[in-house]
Amino acid sequence: MIRRFLAQVIMFRSYQIYGMCCLESSAPENVTGEKIFFLTSKSVDSFSKLTSQLIDLNRENSNYIDDIRRDLMVGVIVEFCGKLVHYGFLYKHNRTSCLLGLPHGCALIGNSFTVPAYRGRGCQGRSVLARGLAAREAGFSAIFAETSIENVNSGKGLVKAGMQHLGRMDLIVIARVFVIRWRRPTGFSVLEFCT
Repeated sequence: MIRRFLAQVIMFRSYQIYGMCCLESSAPENVTGEKIFFLTSKSVDSFSKLTSQLIDLNRENSNYIDDIRRDLMVGVIVEFCGKLVHYGFLYKHNRTSCLLGLPHGCALIGNSFTVPAYRGRGCQGRSVLARGLAAREAGFSAIFAETSIENVNSGKGLVKAGMQHLGRMDLIVIARVFVIRWRRPTGFSVLEFCT
């Protein structure tokens, strides 16, 4: 019981952090048979087939679709020959951005997934570039991504897409609001108050 209470009061997290200036990002290359779609608050309801496929791949994506409608995020869908093969999200506003201490005017990308049969074909890289363009259009100057320490493949994909590995971040979150980043990449603050 004490262990459960402490786990709710004090959280330890470790990440690998990646960043890219989206002002310099280029458009993803065109691949024959592939289309990239942007789900925004204005367009999401016109893509009912894609949103259904997103939910079929992962029920939790319905929460992301709700956040897209509230203009908190943008979804990027990669379709190959009419089939959804990859998705990823650009977070305009979320708690993780604060916990990581992202600089003002920067956005977080994450929750990407590539259908196993299409892995290794560059979908993730093109999605990162597309999310960089979406971030730039939304007024952000840079995008950041975090991965777990063990997720080496995602990190390699982010670097291959043009993101720079900034380093490891270890943080402690106390009472869900006070953040201490005792190990962090250069330029990230030590302390943060996230509500």
